[in-house]
Amino acid sequence: MKEIKEEIKNLERKMEALMIAIPKEEASLYFYQDLASSYENDSSKEVFLELAQQENEHKKKLEAMIKELQVSIDKLKAEKKRHRNK
Repeated sequence: MKEIKEEIKNLERKMEALMIAIPKEEASLYFYQDLASSYENDSSKEVFLELAQQENEHKKKLEAMIKELQVSIDKLKAEKKRHRNK
């Protein structure tokens, strides 16, 4: 039971770290979009739009990882509850 509790805490800490990273990815995304819009040169715009797209992909990956962690946490909590009810 203690092991399950510790594993839940460990997964929650990982999830918190990822949640902190998402706004940073969003800020970078908007930063690159703003830079792209400030250039008239198509090749410069393209570079910054590509960087913005990369940041958006990072954000999506972080969100997917958070969902996976939440599923794992929910499973562990259900297991913990089953052990308690025995």
